[in-house]
Amino acid sequence: MPNNLMAVLYVVLAVLFFNINDSLMKGLFVSEPIYVVISMRALLVVGILTTCILVLVRGNPLLGLRDRGTMIFGAGECLIAMPYLTALMFLSLGVSAALIFTAPIITTALGAIVLREKVGRYRWSAVVLGFLGVLMIAVGEPLARGLFPELVLRLSGVPTDEKARGLSGQLQWILLAPLFAAFGLSVRDMLARAIPSKLPTTYNATYAAVFVLLSAVASFFIVTPMFPDVFQPTMQGRSYFGVLMGFSPGVWIKLVLSASLISVAYYLSALALRTGELSLISPFRYVGLPSAMVLDFMLFKAVPQWNEYSGALVIVLAGLVILWRETRLGQLKPRHPANRRG
Repeated sequence: MPNNLMAVLYVVLAVLFFNINDSLMKGLFVSEPIYVVISMRALLVVGILTTCILVLVRGNPLLGLRDRGTMIFGAGECLIAMPYLTALMFLSLGVSAALIFTAPIITTALGAIVLREKVGRYRWSAVVLGFLGVLMIAVGEPLARGLFPELVLRLSGVPTDEKARGLSGQLQWILLAPLFAAFGLSVRDMLARAIPSKLPTTYNATYAAVFVLLSAVASFFIVTPMFPDVFQPTMQGRSYFGVLMGFSPGVWIKLVLSASLISVAYYLSALALRTGELSLISPFRYVGLPSAMVLDFMLFKAVPQWNEYSGALVIVLAGLVILWRETRLGQLKPRHPANRRG
């Protein structure tokens, strides 16, 4: 018999652990090369989850190499983790979380356009609503200042230099990164439903970490030289292993904590799906948005602009409309338990 109360608790804890993990990573990106940090975190996750397979599941970790669903899921994680974590260098936790929550909206649109699924007016309205939420985050501030300068002046005051170089400045293109991550999440979920994994969730999470490790190392040698102005300040002319040798004990502690948090979050996500009803627990994944904004303020002193939290609320509303309609139509199918957002 489902225990929905415990399932909701598991989902909330999983989302909170994901957010704390993201805040740790964002803090490390300030002073350490991003792709070295991501690869080392992924290596630690592989070690933790492989140990779980050997000790708790009592299985062979190499079985995932023969399971197409596991390999597809693992490869798909690269499309999510790499752009999302890269965006954290520039965006706040709240904005990044809001944009990746567009995944259900993108899934609905892809289902209608690619798979020819029947999508009614409510879900199409939610897609349009979610798109408007993204536009509010991306261009709401400069557009409103141009159209209604006196109103915006009363809402948020005179823009500071920090705001000017934020989402309305030269780094506005980085908003595409979490949106691409949301697109990757949607594609991965569609493929996972078409070719489901036959192995426990631990395998999927482990191979996801393996693929992230490989893509992070590749990004270090390919992407870093392409954008020296962005990545060289933390590189300081060091090689990959030179960076590793320079990690302080504090950095290693944060990496171990981050890897432990994300491993536990994967487990709690799977446990929630086995414990409760998906139609009830799914909306609670959106607690990740306010918790991300709180962590933003507590750890990075980042106060969201009016268009950021307004656009985020619109995106959440659109996602809840889609969940409501899928529940009413009996189309709400279990997402994969290793989903990054629980």
